[in-house]
Amino acid sequence: MRPPPPAPLPFLLLLLLVLLVHLPSPPAEAAAGPASAWGAISAAAGGRRRVASPAEQEAAAAGVLGRLLPSHARSFRFQIDSKGGVCGGSSCFRISNVDGSGKNGAEILIQGTTAVELASGLHWYLKYWCGAHISWDKTGGAQLASVPLPGSLPQVKATGVKIERPVPWNYYQNMGWTTITKLAGSTIGTAEENTVSNTVNGDPRWCCTYLLDPSDALFIDVGQAFIKQEMKEYGDITNIYNCDTFNENTPPTNEPAYISSLGSAIYEAMSRGNKDAVWLMQGWLFYSDAAFWKEPQMKALLHSVPTGKMIVLDLFADVKPIWQMSSQFYGVPYIWCMLHNFGGNIEMYGVLDSISSGPVDARTSHNSTMVGVGMCMEGIEHNPVVYELMSEMAFRSQKVEVELPSNLTIPQDWLKIYSYRRYGQSNVDIEKAWGILYHTIYNCTDGIADHNKDYIVEFPDISPSSISSDISKRRTISKMEKHRRFILSEVSASLPHPHLWYSKNEAIKALELFLNAGNELSKSLTYRYDLVDLTRQSLSKLANEVYLNALNSYQKKDSNGLNLHTKKFLELIVDIDTLLASDDNFLLGPWLESAKSLAMTENERKQYEWNARTQVTMWYDNTKIEQSKLHDYANKFWSGLLKSYYLPRASKYFTRLTRNLQENRSFELEEWRKDWIAYSNEWQSGKELYAVKATGDALTISKSLFRKYLS
Repeated sequence: MRPPPPAPLPFLLLLLLVLLVHLPSPPAEAAAGPASAWGAISAAAGGRRRVASPAEQEAAAAGVLGRLLPSHARSFRFQIDSKGGVCGGSSCFRISNVDGSGKNGAEILIQGTTAVELASGLHWYLKYWCGAHISWDKTGGAQLASVPLPGSLPQVKATGVKIERPVPWNYYQNMGWTTITKLAGSTIGTAEENTVSNTVNGDPRWCCTYLLDPSDALFIDVGQAFIKQEMKEYGDITNIYNCDTFNENTPPTNEPAYISSLGSAIYEAMSRGNKDAVWLMQGWLFYSDAAFWKEPQMKALLHSVPTGKMIVLDLFADVKPIWQMSSQFYGVPYIWCMLHNFGGNIEMYGVLDSISSGPVDARTSHNSTMVGVGMCMEGIEHNPVVYELMSEMAFRSQKVEVELPSNLTIPQDWLKIYSYRRYGQSNVDIEKAWGILYHTIYNCTDGIADHNKDYIVEFPDISPSSISSDISKRRTISKMEKHRRFILSEVSASLPHPHLWYSKNEAIKALELFLNAGNELSKSLTYRYDLVDLTRQSLSKLANEVYLNALNSYQKKDSNGLNLHTKKFLELIVDIDTLLASDDNFLLGPWLESAKSLAMTENERKQYEWNARTQVTMWYDNTKIEQSKLHDYANKFWSGLLKSYYLPRASKYFTRLTRNLQENRSFELEEWRKDWIAYSNEWQSGKELYAVKATGDALTISKSLFRKYLS
């Protein structure tokens, strides 16, 4: 049995994600607002850029089908709507039946504005007419068994279904860790330093590079040369340039005139390199340093370029939408973005209600300057339900009803349809479990950026003697005073609190329901992934409590309690590692082997493995007695990493803690740091191999750990 296609507006996960997709015209709501900005952006974004021919785009869409579902390569026909007969002036796709004269056995015709719309239409059809589910490989992969054989595909009613984009742009990328057209932060080599010694600034406030002052004439020359060289290297393929001036770096002055001159210089450099240049800027700075970026400073930067020559990414709009507190970025076009993930951490988390309504609220608000939707996560391959929903918002003109009241008799809500497709069948326990998860784990409304700081994966670098003695009462989360993703300062003496925004007991109820469904769903790869992830999360949150209990026992000089809780904490690490080892998608081995496989020489192989190990652990810039300020930023719940890295770290700490208590001595934090950092350096340079294939039965292990710790 396949679910019936929804009547009004089905949902879509984009199969073809692009950095920026320009489409021909704004929606009616936006066109009535900043029309001049729309026109300028539309003209500039097109410019001299080469556009693929209809034949090339149709072939690209067919290539997606061939890779995804090769058995049905002839069952679909793709057609670019080059003359606008289907979509008019908007961007859309239309799904319809091929009449009896269809060539090569084609049954379904998908028409669209670009290859992106064609691929989107294909996915929409597979989801809502065939009950298929497409997820990242590392979150369960594509579930296509429900797609009927060629010649038996479900027909579309009447003349077909047409869906238009409510906004014309898509964005997909996080530039936080990438240097792309960094005009305001260009590193100047030795020759340039000698030439412009008066205007090159190595102020440590701006971390670890030299900055060329925008007021220097050479700034524009360097920027122009950079863009010219980029065009020479990659071709004349874009008019859009990312430049982030003071992301997590405060300007030297809050004087609006200075800030405006800085913005003008940046755009002047861009436009000299490419007369059609459009400046794409992350809006993260307006959130992370909100105390600095007040209305005068924001306006000075945003209005320093010609109308329509800047697009802002409202980077964290799923949690802290800047458009609401800045009068639509004071008239500057922006893209509503979901950030969601920091450092590629593995944590079940989301704000489904914000995702399902936020882009619609922004687009339909008074004088809206919203021109698109985007995803800006720092890591992928996690929380598939969040990304499934967010990607649909590219084609949603109305809010999504994630869950409907049980007393309504209208068609199934989004969440039930999602779980049906994800696991290939209906299951009452699973539906109840997802209802709980929707109201708990995926309903974070506290406004805190979720960066996983569970004690197993980000062990506190702190002496228990410096912590307040009422640890047992401090079980609530603490809001950070600053909003930066990381703070380049000495480790704080206060105990960090992992983020907890939901009832752990309710989440455990959801896990129990998942386990109850195991007999029916255990062979489903998507079920196994979700089961392991939910079990991991429940045990990790439990470990946070155990850690606090251990520190509380130490402060009370209770050696028996310290031993008991230490043993439980370390045992949890080992047991979670065993759990993660039962699913291919939670292993350290593939990460390391993938890095090594890119090497051409043995030296490269060593370097790439060191890089891969270092990124998920210490992040390199440590000393013998001080961890990197970014240590554990990209922490991972991966089997192999827990036993070989997180376990020894915690064990060394608690061993010293126990010995200090027995000998009635204060904890020597610096000695522990020396010991631990030396081990970390050794591990980063290690060559030991880790499993690349799962071992053990995920359902059996999850049930066993549930009985041991949670029942």
